[in-house]
Amino acid sequence: MLKVSSNRRFLVHEDGSPFFYLGDTAWELFHRLTTSEAERYLQDRAAKGFTVIQAVALAEIDGLHTPNMRGELPLIFPTFATLRTLADFETLGSLFEEFSHEALSHRAEVD
Repeated sequence: MLKVSSNRRFLVHEDGSPFFYLGDTAWELFHRLTTSEAERYLQDRAAKGFTVIQAVALAEIDGLHTPNMRGELPLIFPTFATLRTLADFETLGSLFEEFSHEALSHRAEVD
């Protein structure tokens, strides 16, 4: 878990050690990749020392009208912005948990 440092200038781990923010952008990660492709990508980024992945839940390049890799649109009624299901967010959560685990495992090996 991360938190803001006592001087409010940095992110730190629970134990107070500094968090190094090395990010990669994969904006369409959840829209354009299958789950296995996303898992492989996240494992690769973690192995290379990335600590942050920036992505969007709703794809910006026609993500409201182009189905994801499972053939689903993210919104039931795009004009009302009603989420299709929470399953997409559960998928996002499980992928991020895996990345966190990979990144922390890699950090432990490096430290």
